[in-house]
Amino acid sequence: PARFVRWIIGVGLLMAALYGTVTSFADPAWALPAVIGFGAAIVLLALLTLHRRLRRRRTLDRLISGTPTEFEETVARMMRGQGFRGVRRTGGAGDLTADVVATDRAGRTVVVQCKRYQTGRTVGSKELQTFIGMQRIHHEADYGIYVTTASFTRPARELAERHGITLVDGVALTAALTGGQRPTWMRR
Repeated sequence: PARFVRWIIGVGLLMAALYGTVTSFADPAWALPAVIGFGAAIVLLALLTLHRRLRRRRTLDRLISGTPTEFEETVARMMRGQGFRGVRRTGGAGDLTADVVATDRAGRTVVVQCKRYQTGRTVGSKELQTFIGMQRIHHEADYGIYVTTASFTRPARELAERHGITLVDGVALTAALTGGQRPTWMRR
């Protein structure tokens, strides 16, 4: 609420300054409608941004409150929708870090680890080390994707980059689920 009030005050000051500037250079008869139109456009843009954020927040909350199986199925559905073949959910006790296994359009095998964590939790380097080892040695996959509702530590991101592991945090995941665009992390 306080942030919103500051935003409204800022828009009001901007509109007043704009009105003063426009009336000093142009006919005041059209200056007021122009400034009101400009203000309405700013408010509309802000409302659309707020709507998008709320939608992503609700999506993330729904993913976190669901079961691990539901989360894995959501990721598997996304992969099917992006053209992966033979997508199967393999998660559960003893899954050896492979919650979803699939074949991409180029015929390469991908192993996906899905971790449904609360916001504020991070996935660390140790978890990535385990995934990298199992993905390459046990599953013999061509590459791996690690999907979480949380975020990754810097050491985890650095390790993933060195080993070609694609990381998908909660922000990227919800953007893909709510944006209607093909997620960039599924293009390889």
